[in-house]
Amino acid sequence: MEKGKDNLYMASEYVRFLSRLFLTAKRTYGRHQDDVRSGSRAFDVLFMLQVHGERPPTMSCLANELGISKQQLTKLINPLETRGLVRRMHDNLNRRQVHVIITPEGERAVDALLDAQASRLAPDMDVYTPEEKQDFLSCVSTIRRLLGKLETAG
Repeated sequence: MEKGKDNLYMASEYVRFLSRLFLTAKRTYGRHQDDVRSGSRAFDVLFMLQVHGERPPTMSCLANELGISKQQLTKLINPLETRGLVRRMHDNLNRRQVHVIITPEGERAVDALLDAQASRLAPDMDVYTPEEKQDFLSCVSTIRRLLGKLETAG
């Protein structure tokens, strides 16, 4: 297979995989939606900040990554900042640019929500045999590693 077609095939398989993954996760999450608030836009902001890396994003960059307007992001950031989960920091070189930083409290909040969601999902994992559980963990590890390369390329 030539490179362009190979890349298109990989991208197509990746998109189909993500669609299936999100549908499966949504179905599982939906059973516990009243208990877990990890599907909220505020959680999306915190999670994005947690996985963003060492350089905190600007408000514009974060809004773009979340697919929302800067005004919508501001409405999400204000209460998160009031609760001490994030803080804003003006850029030293360009004071008009504002970076958003997750605080240690915000990190703990994200981790607590993810742990709660995992606890609710854990009993569902009984559908797998011990061998399938090993396969599952191996696949997740491989996917995380490979997605890391894709993230750094973009």
